[in-house]
Amino acid sequence: MTNGIGRRTVLTAAAWSVPVIAVAVATPLAAASTAALDVNLGVISASPSFVHLRFSTSNPSDAPLTVTVVCPRFPTDATFRSATPNAWTYSFGNDTASFTTTLAAHATGVSFNTAYASNHPSIRATTISFIASAPGYAAATPTVQVEFV
Repeated sequence: MTNGIGRRTVLTAAAWSVPVIAVAVATPLAAASTAALDVNLGVISASPSFVHLRFSTSNPSDAPLTVTVVCPRFPTDATFRSATPNAWTYSFGNDTASFTTTLAAHATGVSFNTAYASNHPSIRATTISFIASAPGYAAATPTVQVEFV
């Protein structure tokens, strides 16, 4: 009778521990590599009382992708006035407007337009941020500096 661990026991334990260590290391790397959602927010036109914005996004994946965009109804010094939703459905909450659409695989440039009115004639500029989200992607927060000119 020997006191100690047999050679086969050591080899068996080593063979099973390598895959477990590999899985434990690969999982955090995969979780940290979430791609950002491809979005764009820009000014279409501006006047002394209104600014018109266009939000657009694309779907780089091989499957349909549902995208939700939340924009403020009352950002600093402006008020949400209207929307041209195109293929987007939208709803209004107390402080936000939400737009949702399902993008086909590899769809590009899917957009909607919004208009904001100036709340104060003496204030000519403000910043407006939208929040875009989709399952499997990191949220995107496009921001635009608008000037009522």
